[in-house]
Amino acid sequence: MAMIHGLSALHTVYPPPAAVRNEYTFHAKVHEWLATPGAVREVETLNSRVYAELFLTPESDRWLGLAPQDAFSALENGGLVQISNDL
Repeated sequence: MAMIHGLSALHTVYPPPAAVRNEYTFHAKVHEWLATPGAVREVETLNSRVYAELFLTPESDRWLGLAPQDAFSALENGGLVQISNDL
């Protein structure tokens, strides 16, 4: 248990590189977008821009969300959600 607390304290002093990148690069870029006069502030539009320009995973990527048939997952239905068109 002491080891876990030690690691937690270590991350507080030395955050992982991804956390630093998120805070100082991605976070700053989103604030820059929001501070731009006339910036779009709708959540869905901003979310799409974040994924397309920061995470480089645009909604138009036709491979996004696909999983190989032989992929193993302990999650129900392989962690995939099936959307029904029966409305």
